[in-house]
Amino acid sequence: CGVEPGEEPGSFLFSIQVCPICIEQESPQPICSFFEGLLGEAARVFSGGLDHGVRETQCKAAGAERCVFEIKPVN
Repeated sequence: CGVEPGEEPGSFLFSIQVCPICIEQESPQPICSFFEGLLGEAARVFSGGLDHGVRETQCKAAGAERCVFEIKPVN
């Protein structure tokens, strides 16, 4: 797993190299909605209650090298 700054101010990218959801799965679109919910709630808790949007931008099941989630504050 890793975290890096996102393109927009206040946003960041969270990546998972070995995703347990994607093991032996293939899909034309991202399938890791569990982690979208988990990361959104974690961001809310650790930011003192601010809501965050989470979107999976890359998914191993869809052929990416890793699963990547963009996390950014909701205005």
